Amino acid sequence: MTDNYKKIVQDNLKTLYDSLPEILERRMAAIRDGNRFLFQAFGEPCVISPDRITLGEKTAPSILGILISLYALHASTDICVSTPFKAFKEFENSMPYAGAFATHTEQVLVPYVPDITRRLDLIHGTLRGEPSPPGTGGDASFVVYPLPKSRCAIFCMNRTTISRHRSPACIPAMPTSLCPWTGWRMWENTPQKKSSN
Repeated sequence: MTDNYKKIVQDNLKTLYDSLPEILERRMAAIRDGNRFLFQAFGEPCVISPDRITLGEKTAPSILGILISLYALHASTDICVSTPFKAFKEFENSMPYAGAFATHTEQVLVPYVPDITRRLDLIHGTLRGEPSPPGTGGDASFVVYPLPKSRCAIFCMNRTTISRHRSPACIPAMPTSLCPWTGWRMWENTPQKKSSN
């Protein structure tokens, strides 16, 4: 983990433990073990403690550590309610980051869309996945839970669908809170090298 990311995680943990909520385990859907909190995150056992976050047996890497620490700080006891998709660029002051969002959340997955659609059973088993509700778009779509109270819908579209339906509706979407639907549309609009997996 780079020093900057490590500092962000440590600052978030300090903020969390400086005023540790009595019901944090309920907020995060975790099990409390003294000053540690145990739950599944990104398909692995996760432990939050005052000095670090672990995934499996190792310290959580960079961005995942930041996401998990933010989850701990902001998860709520409120009932999760599904909300409509909201494009990342529709969030206030997000426009300067829209390109980076597409590059780092969509484009990195494009070469793997065929593998993703072939391995839905493994994805469902690892990330508590389930089929998308009826009428959900995309050639393949599914729901996963990367964090206990964070639901994410993923849409995969093949080249044929994209060429027929290029429209403003085909944009990435982000959650409006920690519970509602999130949608990322993974574009496969250019021939890509097949992965070796």
